[in-house]
Amino acid sequence: TRSALLVLMALVVATTACASSESPSDAPQAGSASNAAPNFQSLYTDIFSRQCLPCHAPGGLMSELDLSSEAIAYHSLTTAQPSPHGVCQSAATALLIPGDCMNSLLYRKLIRDQQPCGSRMPLRDVPVSDDKIAMICAWIQAGARE
Repeated sequence: TRSALLVLMALVVATTACASSESPSDAPQAGSASNAAPNFQSLYTDIFSRQCLPCHAPGGLMSELDLSSEAIAYHSLTTAQPSPHGVCQSAATALLIPGDCMNSLLYRKLIRDQQPCGSRMPLRDVPVSDDKIAMICAWIQAGARE
């Protein structure tokens, strides 16, 4: 299933990113397209700004998670907890756990089969593609750096 494929891809990314025992000559080269996690700017431009707005912006249905600009979105995603007033308040997980996409609510709200609370996101738009979800997972696994 798609979930199994996403889990497998995330494990491959995590294994590649965490292989600290490699010698410098064996390590993936910096900037290598096949091993580089996406940066937040590309994720914001390609995914968050296109599929998460206008709901996650001032005046939107879920404005407490503000994704209205790249800087605000990064701060919101990396420091926020589920809203105390929202349907995910009982979810015993952080919105984003750097290095752990499988337990990050952000990732889990995007995938088809594992809704810890509420509905799959985006609520009123076409679901985020599996490729883009894998990019978000790779970014989280790599430490969710700006």
